[in-house]
Amino acid sequence: MQSQHIVENRILRQLSADELKSIQPWLVPKQLEPNTVLHEQGAEIDHIYFPLSGMISLLAVMQSGDAIETGIVGAEGVLGGDAAINGHLSGQATVQMNGAALMMPKRRFVDAYHRTTLAGPGQPLPVDSPDASAAECCLPRAPFSS
Repeated sequence: MQSQHIVENRILRQLSADELKSIQPWLVPKQLEPNTVLHEQGAEIDHIYFPLSGMISLLAVMQSGDAIETGIVGAEGVLGGDAAINGHLSGQATVQMNGAALMMPKRRFVDAYHRTTLAGPGQPLPVDSPDASAAECCLPRAPFSS
């Protein structure tokens, strides 16, 4: 993944060089096409999206099928960033405007989140650290900020 694309997303731009290097192999470019559903309401999150351009709408879909937009995500944010805490979205995520994103498997995102949370900001644990593998059972349940 080319570094100039990464800086187009505010969340990725704020990572330290070491943090960015640790996730860069898992970031895959994805074209965002209008009306594409990235996540179904209530479904488990499979991938995390870091938009570089375009817009993703967060929708609350009612039993009647009607939908209400409850939020938007663009290049300033991340879609699915709470995967490390609850693993699912409460609403549906649908692309509203053409664009591009970097997509990352949920498992890799959660692993990186746990390593950073245990070590402290800016001090990721080595991948082979025994504490890194214990992260899933030892993480405090704190809100994820995006």
